[in-house]
Amino acid sequence: MVRRRAREAKSPTSAEHLARWIFDRWAGEFPELTVVRVSETPKTWAVYQPE
Repeated sequence: MVRRRAREAKSPTSAEHLARWIFDRWAGEFPELTVVRVSETPKTWAVYQPE
């Protein structure tokens, strides 16, 4: 599930894609990883957390 603090986007942003890519890439090495948050600006970020 991808959540955004800022306005809801109709399609995933680059930060959302990056958060998912990081999660997919690191989940095997870090089984305790449950969520990835990528900051776009000091007040906006994208979060990836699988359902």
